[in-house]
Amino acid sequence: MPEDGPEKPAKINTAAFWKHIWGHPDTDYELAKKAETLVPLFQRLNEQGKLGNVVIDFGSGSESVLNFLPRDDERRAITVDITGEFTSAEDALHVAYDLNKAPNRDDPSSRRALLQAAHFLDVDPKSEDVAHADTMIFVEILNYLDYKPVLAELARFLKRGGRVIIMNQVDRGPHPAILHPGRPKSNDEIQLELESLGFQIEIRSEAPPEPGREDKRMMLLVAKKL
Repeated sequence: MPEDGPEKPAKINTAAFWKHIWGHPDTDYELAKKAETLVPLFQRLNEQGKLGNVVIDFGSGSESVLNFLPRDDERRAITVDITGEFTSAEDALHVAYDLNKAPNRDDPSSRRALLQAAHFLDVDPKSEDVAHADTMIFVEILNYLDYKPVLAELARFLKRGGRVIIMNQVDRGPHPAILHPGRPKSNDEIQLELESLGFQIEIRSEAPPEPGREDKRMMLLVAKKL
């Protein structure tokens, strides 16, 4: 009998697969470790008046980091994730949306996401002024995106003086097949990309290196849109 050829990869980049990945207890993305980093950061930015009233968590997954934000009754929060289920952020609007479609403004799902957000924020979706967000958060999501065009498009919706908060470790993920070819290749590359989009880096810190991954440290980055 002829030998079997290499197995073809399954088409797994679907909402159902993502729900399985992020909803499974064996692939918990260490929420407690995120809290150790983000809770004091959010507290400090809030005390400095830098978080603002409109905060968006992109790639929110099953447990949005918006739950770590200090309580503010005037703040409006939005979570965005490819799945439409099980995200938990109190009083937040959840938008089910594949962020890799963001550069295509004519995609029906892009239009639908924009309309949902505009209605929630009580703004005119047809207005040329689309910069309504004060803070955009990307926690361990860039590895699953063609991140350069996605960041460039989403930056349009951030106010001048607004901030992006990124927490990312290059090539980290529960399943290699879902890492995007257009993901970041290094922490320096992420910083340079933000600077090319008109951002000023305010905070950059990196975790101690892991054995065998000294060149791929978890990075926390805060950048201000000029």
